[in-house]
Amino acid sequence: TRLGAFLGLSTKHETSPACPSENKEQLADDLEFLAQQTFANLNMANYPPDNRTAMYRTCGNFVSAAAKGGSAPLDAIRSLLLTETLRISKSRGPGRALLRSVDVEEQAPKACFDLAAHLPSGDSASARCGDWSGCGNSHDGEMWDYQTCSFEVEQIGFGSATQMFPDRPWTKEWLREHCQRRFGTQPQPLALQSLWGFDEENLKAQASRIVFTNGLNDGWSVGGILKDLSPERGLLAINLPNGAHHSDLAHDFGEVDTPDVQAAHAKLIAVIGQWLKDVRSELGVVSAVDSTVVI
Repeated sequence: TRLGAFLGLSTKHETSPACPSENKEQLADDLEFLAQQTFANLNMANYPPDNRTAMYRTCGNFVSAAAKGGSAPLDAIRSLLLTETLRISKSRGPGRALLRSVDVEEQAPKACFDLAAHLPSGDSASARCGDWSGCGNSHDGEMWDYQTCSFEVEQIGFGSATQMFPDRPWTKEWLREHCQRRFGTQPQPLALQSLWGFDEENLKAQASRIVFTNGLNDGWSVGGILKDLSPERGLLAINLPNGAHHSDLAHDFGEVDTPDVQAAHAKLIAVIGQWLKDVRSELGVVSAVDSTVVI
């Protein structure tokens, strides 16, 4: 059963998971989006990928609910919003990015989900913002929403036959209407490329010594540079099949790190260490001690 059918019940069911709203259509869209956003964040934090992650636990809940049928799917959405969605919101800190799972003190579920607390600030705010993986709430969410309505255009849609969310292709028309309504602006998806040369050919012509790391379990990896652009200029790609969002930068796992992430750390130490030696040599800097890179 698809999530869209589940959410279709949520505006009528006596145990609706959100506080009452006069605009039932907007309420349904906000709830649908918050569920999508929650899964996106759980996916970004799904490292190390084992049966202890919140992503694994939440997927298990939804599979079980679909098998039970009846009101169980709606109860699963209610549980998602009142637990994981709230947990992610509390664990963020300043900014929108969730780099890793954070344990948050458990609290008794509230009877009513405060939708307003999960919306960006500003006029005409809605949970579905310019970034369909989620903008965050309050002023931080408003700032990210504005960025996606200017230079940071994020083309994220829902249309795969293998995913459980309702089909909803991303369109430029929707983004233009959203940005005009929210900020009176128009998105400029090619502006940064024009200003700074942020495309593969320009990078190969004017950049050097960059490692592009990609956790392939992270949804953002589809927009990453997944292959070496120019080994002779040090434009390298390292892909982590088990990695999630910034798994190579979070160093709290130690021996629990998956072998691919451990191998990436070793390669980064070797590559960056050699680059430092090369730069010292180019500048004529003599050091009695070999440089050591600590990651």
